[in-house]
Parts: sequence; structure tokens; C-alpha cells
Amino acid sequence: MAVLQANSTGPEVEALQKALVAQGYFVGAIDGVFGLKTLAAVVYFQSVNGLSLDGVVGPQTLELLGIGDHAGVVEMTLPAPDAVKGDGYEIIVNSSVNKTVRIVVWFTAGAHQEHAETTIDVNAGSPAHISLTVPSAVREQEGEVHVHATAYPPSGTDALDTKASSFWVNR
Repeated sequence: MAVLQANSTGPEVEALQKALVAQGYFVGAIDGVFGLKTLAAVVYFQSVNGLSLDGVVGPQTLELLGIGDHAGVVEMTLPAPDAVKGDGYEIIVNSSVNKTVRIVVWFTAGAHQEHAETTIDVNAGSPAHISLTVPSAVREQEGEVHVHATAYPPSGTDALDTKASSFWVNR
């Protein structure tokens, strides 16, 4: 979901207005227009929740309202380059809300590029550990392996988090 602010329009603003109504902050027509009443409701919501009173609906406000694919912050931690041993690749995923996350990891070594993918349920405040197998065609190469990992919502294409790293394969 994009950042929303005064003069934004469309279905994302309607979702914002509905969430504000559900939590008792908005009294007005749900019309998909971020006007003065929506702005006042957003600023009031931000003040009650200890957020910056800027009237801009960004990731923190969206998370607290529980709307959009970005509701909840997802953070991946990739292993240190010297921690990758054998064919296992361990990723830690944290989320500020209970969330299902799809992880796609691309491994590139020389001209070889392959990916591994998994979906995992992450509980708020409890790290989830993922163990992926580095594809054998990548492990057979000698030298540096570049890693690009992206976390997505289960049915979306907007990245929740992206990380890059590398490790060495010595044969």
C-alpha cells in the first residue's frame, strides 16, 4: 500500500477510512477521498497512538490500523558469510504481528542462478527460523555466491523486506 496523505484518492483511501471508522476515529462518508475529515481522523489516531502528528499514513500508521499487505513490520536476518556451511542456508524472520510470509531467495554463482522458496507463519515477537537448501548447481561452483532474499505477503508482489548477502564456496 502506498503512503497516503491529503488529496490522495482511491480504494486505498477507502480502506483507510473504513479502518478509521472501525476504530472510532472517523465520522464522515467513506468516499475514497483523503479530505479534511480524513486528515483530522488520521492526526487524532496518530496522537492517541504516540505517532508523529504529520497526517501522513505511512508504514507505522498502516500497521497500527491493521490494513494493507504491509500491516506489520517484517524483518529478515541473513546468515553471516562465514556462517554458511554445507548446503544449508538459515534465515531468521521477525514480524511485529502474526503474519504468513513467503520468502524467495535467489542464489547466484558465476553464470548459475537458481532460487529457493518457502512460506512460513511468523508469530509476533517470536523469530521464525527457515532452513533452505542451497541448490546443488550453485554449490558446485567455486567462489562467491551472491544471495538476494525477499519477503512477500503470501499472495502479493509488494516486498515486505529485502536483503542481500554473499558467501564463499571453496572446493
